[in-house]
Amino acid sequence: MTTDLATNAEAPRVLVADDEDEIRSMLVMCLKSEGWVVAEAASGDEAFERCRHESFDVAVLDYMMPGMNGLQVARSLRFEGIRLPTILFTAYLVDELKATCDDLGVVAVDKINWDELVLRCRELWERRAEARSYASSAVRRSRLLSPVGTGGQVKSGPDLFSARVVSA
Repeated sequence: MTTDLATNAEAPRVLVADDEDEIRSMLVMCLKSEGWVVAEAASGDEAFERCRHESFDVAVLDYMMPGMNGLQVARSLRFEGIRLPTILFTAYLVDELKATCDDLGVVAVDKINWDELVLRCRELWERRAEARSYASSAVRRSRLLSPVGTGGQVKSGPDLFSARVVSA
C-alpha cells in the first residue's frame, strides 16, 4: 500500500545503509513504496560521509557493516553535531545493544520486523517535522512580538525600573 507521507510538501528523505546488496535493495523498494525518497550506502563509512554532506530526515543503519558499524556511525554523527533521527536495523538485537541505542537516542529494530521499521521511520519523520514546524512558528512569533525595525532582535535600552534618584 502506497501512502503519501508528504502531503503538499517535499517527500521525506531516508538514507539506507547496509552492506548486503539484497537487503539494501529490498529496504529501498519497501520505503519507496511508502512514499520516501531513498538514498543508499553500502558501508558505514559511506553512510557517515553522505550524512555529513547531504540532508536526510531519517537514517536506517545496519549494525554489522565493514568499516564503521551502524552504532559507530550514529555516535560519529552525534559527535559531529549532526542531529539525525536514526534507526539501527539489526539481526543481533540483544538487551545490551538496545540499552546502548537508548542512551544514544537511536531506535533499535529487529531485521525480521519490516513493518516496525516502516512504522518507526514514519514516527521519527513526523516528530522531526513537528519539531521543525514548532521551531519555525516560534521564530515567526518572536518576530511578530519584537519592536518594529529591529528585524526580530530585541535591543536593550535603559532600564527604566532601576533608575536612581539623585538629589541635588
